[in-house]
Amino acid sequence: MPGAPPDNAPAVAANMSPGASEVVRLAQSGVSDDVVLAYIQNSQATFNLSSDAVVYLKDLGLSSPVVTAMLNHDTALNGKQYNYDQRLYPPANPVPGEAQFTSLPGAFPGLVTAIQAVDDEPRYHVDIETDDVAAETAWLVALGAVELRRWLDCRVLRAPGGHLLCVIPLHSDPDTFHRLARVWD
Repeated sequence: MPGAPPDNAPAVAANMSPGASEVVRLAQSGVSDDVVLAYIQNSQATFNLSSDAVVYLKDLGLSSPVVTAMLNHDTALNGKQYNYDQRLYPPANPVPGEAQFTSLPGAFPGLVTAIQAVDDEPRYHVDIETDDVAAETAWLVALGAVELRRWLDCRVLRAPGGHLLCVIPLHSDPDTFHRLARVWD
């Protein structure tokens, strides 16, 4: 059957993004790399390729230029992710000394809200601000979280449900923090 993968083709990767699946479909249909590359360049989707996905695409026979274009496309899109209409949303401000963060002051009154660029799959996570990172981390570990790594003065944990959270040192205005802080017994 034309366009069908050969019998010895690897099984479909379970974690393949819809955008990457479309590229596979195009490549397997027999269109030229030029057409696939144009599709990638003009796509608004992200491909979110893990190393396993890259190997999978190679096993399917996608060319190196096609896979490279998918990886480069995501990098280019990530650079544009903060371009939004500031009439509808709060202003976005770079965080001095922390280039991966963009602050959204006033997005949620009384809360520090920021966007963080990560070299990983897109996700939401919660930052828990504290005046005692070690004690807060110990409390969360006692509740079942697992400490994954440390970054600067922060601790990255995985909650029992699988969500990532970071325990971060005091970043808020100290008066606001102490007024809103909760003490756990």
